Amino acid sequence: MIEHNNFTFLSSKRFISFLIAGLFSILFVSSANAIYPSTITNPNFDFYLNNQAGDFRLDGMTNIVSTDTSILFIDPSFTYTSNWKYGDNSSEFNFGTGIRIFTENFFPEGAVVGANIYYDRKWTVNDNTYNQFGLGMEFLSDYIDARVNGFIPTDKTKSTSGKVRKSPFTTNAIHSSLGNGYESSFYGYNAEVGIRLPFTSNFGVARVYLGYDDYRSNKLKDVDTFKLKLAYRPISLVELMAQYNFDDEVLKTHWLFGVNVSIPIDWSEGRILSTQNTETAPRSRMHEKVIRH
Repeated sequence: MIEHNNFTFLSSKRFISFLIAGLFSILFVSSANAIYPSTITNPNFDFYLNNQAGDFRLDGMTNIVSTDTSILFIDPSFTYTSNWKYGDNSSEFNFGTGIRIFTENFFPEGAVVGANIYYDRKWTVNDNTYNQFGLGMEFLSDYIDARVNGFIPTDKTKSTSGKVRKSPFTTNAIHSSLGNGYESSFYGYNAEVGIRLPFTSNFGVARVYLGYDDYRSNKLKDVDTFKLKLAYRPISLVELMAQYNFDDEVLKTHWLFGVNVSIPIDWSEGRILSTQNTETAPRSRMHEKVIRH
């Protein structure tokens, strides 16, 4: 456990202000021309597991407005969590909107910059309901990725009504945990920076990320950890993930494993987009799923 009383990198208020400023400033990052498909829905099917719980998620990112320089998208999703160590299950609904811009101002091949805002609602194993807002920014290029997400719950502490089931941190956007007769949600942020490994196209696309999670609660113990993640995409429709947390306080275990299946559909041409494993150019990543965990 990394011990500190305040946020290590930024206070919560400063961090949220930073995200909000970024949401506006990112709209002015690029004046470059962009070319990409105009009408795409990208259903994603995710499964994540550790020795505490398993997450099953479905989301359907869809762009609703396209211009020569940007897309505006919506992203509804639903997650079912099987809490097999402590019993029972929980679920979460998310609805987000965001913008992504392809710009030639970064690197010869260009890059994608984006910002998003989400509403999250979770039904916990203790029959409590929590609501939350999330803000995020992202940078996607051929060799370098960067993401940062902030989480602002509107419901912080509730009674457990005699229930004693723990709700382990998983890949949900809302994190809640059990205390002495109450359950509390956490506010905080996560961030990661990754690089693409220089494999040949015969081996698919692999990226390694170094990240940091920092979650705070008014009444429960704060949790934070550095994390190392490997994401491997043998073809563009499938991605495998393995994550190691340096501290086990967040997941109550060091390891997290996952698989993502995405089926991007270009409605303007009535086809599923390319399945080649060589698709790493930023222009081909405009409709990748938004990662918030």
